[in-house]
Amino acid sequence: MSSPRAQAHRRNYERRNHESGRTETLFFEWQPEGLCLTTEPQAVTELKAIDRMEQRIFQAVQPGDEIKYQPGFGNRNLFFEWKNRAAALGKVTRSNGKYYRAFPEAETVN
Repeated sequence: MSSPRAQAHRRNYERRNHESGRTETLFFEWQPEGLCLTTEPQAVTELKAIDRMEQRIFQAVQPGDEIKYQPGFGNRNLFFEWKNRAAALGKVTRSNGKYYRAFPEAETVN
C-alpha cells in the first residue's frame, strides 16, 4: 500500500499511442526508488465542513447525552445549522428546547 505522502504525489499522464491512435492514461507515484508506474487511484470523497463537524460531535457526545456547543466542534453558526439538519434526519432528538444525540435504532429480526 502506498504511503499518504506517495498518494499525495500521484500523477496521471495521458499519451497517444501512435500505432493505434488511442489515448492511454498512465498513473505514476513517488516510491523510494523514484517515480513508478502504478494503478489508477481510487476516488477520494471530500467531506464538507458540516460533515466533519458531525464527526467531531459524535466522537465527543455519547447517545442520550445533551449536545452543547464546544469550540472544538468548529464554527458556532455552522453548529446551529448542523443541529437543525441532524434533527430533521433523526440523528439528534429535541426535547424542551435541548438537543440530544439519538440512540441507534435496534435492528428488527423477522
